[in-house]
Amino acid sequence: MLLAATVASVGQQTSPHESLQIQDRTEVFQRQRDSQKVRFVRDIVGANGIKTTTVYEYTQLESGLNRQDQRGNWVETEESIVPVPGGGKFEGANHTIHFASFPDVQGAVKVTQRGSRDLVSHVLGVSYYNKESGESVLIGKIRRVNGVIISKREVVYTNAFEGLDADLRYIATRSSFEQDVVFRSPPPPPEDFGLDPRHTQIEVLTEFLEFSEPQISVYNRNSTRSGVQALVPDIELQFGDLRIVEGQSFSLGEQNGAESPESTPKLVRKEWLKIADRQFLIEFLDFDEVQNEINALPRRSGARIEIPLRSRGRSNRPIPTTRPEMEQAGVSERIDSLKIDPQSKRHFTERAFVMDYVSQIGTSLSGYTFRGDTTYYISGSVTLSGATKFEGGTVIKFPKYSPTGGRLMVVGSSSTVQFIAGQYRPVVFTACDDDTVGDIIAGSTGAPWGYYYADAALDYNTGGGGAALLANNIIIKYARLGLKIKYNGVYNSPNVVKHSQFSRCYKGISVDSATAHILNAHFFSDAGAGAAIETAAAYVVGQHLTVQGMGSVCSGASSTFNAVNCLYYGNYSLVNGVSYFPTSTAAAVNNPFVFVDLLNEPLGSRGYGYLYDSTYRNVGSTSIDSGLAADLKRRTTYAPGTFSSSTGFPTGVLRDTDTPDLGFHYDPIDCIATSGSVSSGSTLNIPAGYCVAVTGSRGFLVNGYNLGALGSPTTRSWLVRHECVQEGEGTHSGLGIRNLVEMESQYASGTVALDFNFCGFATLAGGRVLSASPKTTLIKISNCEVFGGEIIFQTVPELNRTIAIWNSLFVRSKVEVTSPTSSAVQFLSRLSTFDRCDVNLSPSSQNSWLLGDNLFANSTITQNSSPIAGRFNAYLNPLGVTRISPTSTSDLILTSHTFLSGALGDYYIPSGSLLVNRGSENADLVGMFHATTSNVNTREGQSRLDIGYHYYSLNGSSVPWDSDSDGFPDYLEDATGRVFLNNTAISGGTGPSQGFKVYITRPRNGENKP
Repeated sequence: MLLAATVASVGQQTSPHESLQIQDRTEVFQRQRDSQKVRFVRDIVGANGIKTTTVYEYTQLESGLNRQDQRGNWVETEESIVPVPGGGKFEGANHTIHFASFPDVQGAVKVTQRGSRDLVSHVLGVSYYNKESGESVLIGKIRRVNGVIISKREVVYTNAFEGLDADLRYIATRSSFEQDVVFRSPPPPPEDFGLDPRHTQIEVLTEFLEFSEPQISVYNRNSTRSGVQALVPDIELQFGDLRIVEGQSFSLGEQNGAESPESTPKLVRKEWLKIADRQFLIEFLDFDEVQNEINALPRRSGARIEIPLRSRGRSNRPIPTTRPEMEQAGVSERIDSLKIDPQSKRHFTERAFVMDYVSQIGTSLSGYTFRGDTTYYISGSVTLSGATKFEGGTVIKFPKYSPTGGRLMVVGSSSTVQFIAGQYRPVVFTACDDDTVGDIIAGSTGAPWGYYYADAALDYNTGGGGAALLANNIIIKYARLGLKIKYNGVYNSPNVVKHSQFSRCYKGISVDSATAHILNAHFFSDAGAGAAIETAAAYVVGQHLTVQGMGSVCSGASSTFNAVNCLYYGNYSLVNGVSYFPTSTAAAVNNPFVFVDLLNEPLGSRGYGYLYDSTYRNVGSTSIDSGLAADLKRRTTYAPGTFSSSTGFPTGVLRDTDTPDLGFHYDPIDCIATSGSVSSGSTLNIPAGYCVAVTGSRGFLVNGYNLGALGSPTTRSWLVRHECVQEGEGTHSGLGIRNLVEMESQYASGTVALDFNFCGFATLAGGRVLSASPKTTLIKISNCEVFGGEIIFQTVPELNRTIAIWNSLFVRSKVEVTSPTSSAVQFLSRLSTFDRCDVNLSPSSQNSWLLGDNLFANSTITQNSSPIAGRFNAYLNPLGVTRISPTSTSDLILTSHTFLSGALGDYYIPSGSLLVNRGSENADLVGMFHATTSNVNTREGQSRLDIGYHYYSLNGSSVPWDSDSDGFPDYLEDATGRVFLNNTAISGGTGPSQGFKVYITRPRNGENKP
């Protein structure tokens, strides 16, 4: 949540390009076991000497992020491996891990969890196993070497295997534990031992001495052998709160120890096997799958075992006949502690090949809601259970990829996920270094390009009996893997991913042993690698997909991909192992897309998937999902125009109301207004049904002209941030404030007014809807809907102002109205609903503010000591009601309330609600005769007002009532709503009627009332 931006002195706004210095500081507060809030403050001193201070706030999530001290206070987990007698100890977390000084002792590693049995293990060696003959050879036995602590999270035993040039490394965090075998040079090839490499596995043998019986889940995974993908079995094991999950092999050394971008990770599979009454975890790879990467390692000599141990049979691996003979690790003070040697970390900048197993440790967050006004930083693994909710506007950020890095995992057969998102209100998953959306994360580089982050951003695995995933309006950027679906959904109840974008991800969606319908999705990469969709024993329906620049469209094995109305472009491939059934699907030879590029400042607009011309328009099949077909008629493949101060708004783009165009359809943007756009006219109104998307930090810059919107109940105008729709670029912004509308300061020339009617506003977490300077004389927001962002009204003593909020909806917004002591600001809010909002009211003692007939649902009201006239307001907050002061006997306190969906939105109220007929006066007296709160469209008429936001009543044709059929709806002709006393609304005449007439007011013509 962007808290505030304050300027030390008034003057020209500082640009990040003009900054002389940037100073950052952080503060952590509101700690809980798996979360904490972080306040990040950035001071920028510009070339003009002005200091701008911007405050960002985000929520950090990670399993075991904090622990309780002896006083019961939550303190941050330290994640520190320290020397102790006999070795080292990872401490300060909700679990501890002991490491022996040497790797070749009994129980060299011990993991202690609260409430679970200790998990004690040691590595015995590396072997080859021939699957055809059953013959095994131990090629590298663990040996006596000194371990060192190379960082607070890492212990390394260098040259830990006889016969191999290989290390043993452990990485411990508060939410995960990783064991790696790191090959520095190629091991002896299988042929040296008489084994056929085509049928040989390379294995790591880890013996477990103490453990609770694990829960074992079996999965089908993808494996590539000799260029052919096939399904192979794999397992995951759970010991209490510790889960050993999917392992991977990868290359080190290309980017300072980070994963090599050209190295495709390979699956490391597992077996939980008893050998000679001893329990082993066996990790293995098919040798021919990784031999090219292994053979690319530098050649260095490694001591060969003179007589390698051999055996035959799956459960008869060649293991030493006795366990290590030294006394159990970590109990003898005669054994030296692990040494600390940070310089050894440079060893991991050299080229190497890694086989790992990864375990995740920690309890789950049950029933968690990702709020639409909040930025989240997933610093480690987070397990989600129960009913998880993702609200539109949420921005979720991840660190750079590592096997123990940040990811969200949904587990448990009773777990569900709900995406409360919609048009212009996506849920965004992106990189911690992406400053274009959400609040800036402390330490962000502002440059996410060329790196991968989450793996997976969302991992959905509720088991074969769990609910299918229904995901809509999601944007995932810079992920190693965007969305992972395992063992969920069947043919008649598939997983559904709808209206979503996967930008610069190595892999977009992985579907494992499941059925998924991917409807209207865009997969974009400029790296030419990876896959849009990865499958394993999956049935995938893809309708209206655009795959642009990915290495493959759909890869995997034993899967079916049924593509309808899709469009592919780039160096893609159709991989063997997947059966393709394309319908009206095209593979473009020439680039079919127009590149929207308005990067005239750091936060510009970028959209990659708009169609260039008519080649792929109106050629699609109409045999598509019926709900998708209806949605596409409100979406577009046309690129937006650009706002001009001289010509105003360009012609709106066409929606796809006829035969479907191929490929992905965007939420419609009719034009882009670049940062600081201004009008040369006196009044600028956004047309009905028209969407303006703004870029840059300032949005529309209003000074010397009036700005408004002229929408209607069914054709709302929209003012949104372009990041709600387009892929963007991830460019560093510096300031990071993203306004929709910014008013020029009180010292600028010209006064202005804002008058928005039937307008929708949408922004993402960290954004601002409106920053109204004291120069504004009138602000009117009526019949509007505001989703997210801050709305800040401020004034100065010398200017009066009227601020009117009438019949509007605010969802997850922060509304702040402030008045100095000597200013006479008039503030009125009536018939509005504030849902999950923060409302901050600071009138002066001289102001006369009126708030009536409003619903404050799960909202917090903060008020200074000056009184506000509040009447007939309703309050719902199960966690504690905050009310306008002084309180009124007309207030209504609700203990529960349910909103209903209807033709125009999701905020209708039930007919039996306590809000019905509880307002301050009759509806017709305040112009609400034609409005309704009922999803069956019963008009308020002359009844007493219902409290809260009203839609306008629609007739049987789903349009506003037009009783005299003259083409002008009743709510406009009968503006006062006084029972049609205006003759124009009855006869279509131009003035009052003469003579006597009889008017039948109940029931109305065509109204479904007795």
